[in-house]
Amino acid sequence: MDIRAQKAEVDRIQAERAAANRRIAEALPSAIEFCLAVPLYRKYQLPSTREAAHFLILNDQTLDCYCSDCKQHSVFQRVGRPAPGALNGESPTPPFSVNFACSRNPKHHLLRFFFLVDDDQIQKIGQSPSLADLGRPDLDKYRNLLKADYKELTKAVGLAAHGVGAGALVYLRRIFERLIAATADKMAHTSGWDEDGFRAARMEEKILSLSDQLPPFLVDNRSIYGIMSSGIHNLTEDECLQLFPTVRIGIELILDDVLRKREEEEKIRNATNAIGALSGELKNR
Repeated sequence: MDIRAQKAEVDRIQAERAAANRRIAEALPSAIEFCLAVPLYRKYQLPSTREAAHFLILNDQTLDCYCSDCKQHSVFQRVGRPAPGALNGESPTPPFSVNFACSRNPKHHLLRFFFLVDDDQIQKIGQSPSLADLGRPDLDKYRNLLKADYKELTKAVGLAAHGVGAGALVYLRRIFERLIAATADKMAHTSGWDEDGFRAARMEEKILSLSDQLPPFLVDNRSIYGIMSSGIHNLTEDECLQLFPTVRIGIELILDDVLRKREEEEKIRNATNAIGALSGELKNR
């Protein structure tokens, strides 16, 4: 084969690969989403078995998530490759794992994700650590703030990680309602505050009446509560799971705002005490 023919063959192969990647991108979540966000046993239709196997097995994407040994977030890199059988393009394809090692210390526990391709469908059938375990460290900063509700938040994340969307939303809705009520309690002694009117109002109206105390994102998207409540009764599990991250963000924004205000108050208090102490020393000289 002459150089021109070789180049044409290379161009053809590259074009086929690019087309395959586009088909996969349309059919599947990204490799990162598949590993760190998609719950177990959710099935995705594939353009072809071989393309899907190549997508997951040959993809060299890194993952940024919590390392249980480092006790902090780390970048994980792909290590090893599955057995050749996972690339044979047949259906059913033997289950295979995709593994990642901590870039800080390769001897730390691996992230392992197990996949099954069958009848032109792919699903994640296992992983270690679990999605709930990977996500729990990000919730630790809310432990003291939420107290008893912290367990409900971790339960919600755990249920969502296992594909239980409606149950996860039930826990989030309870936390959401309590956070709004706690915000309203702080307004009880404020001039002009209508406690009876607040209690009788719909949730969207309550959020609007607390607009100065809540994150702008939540005020602008106050319909989220109605969607969440409707979802528990009317949406499918998959639709509830799709809604879950948005509701969780709304709750975390409220919590982050409370933590920020507490930190600011602590700084002001410390600075005031320091100035007072210094002023006293200067007067005694």
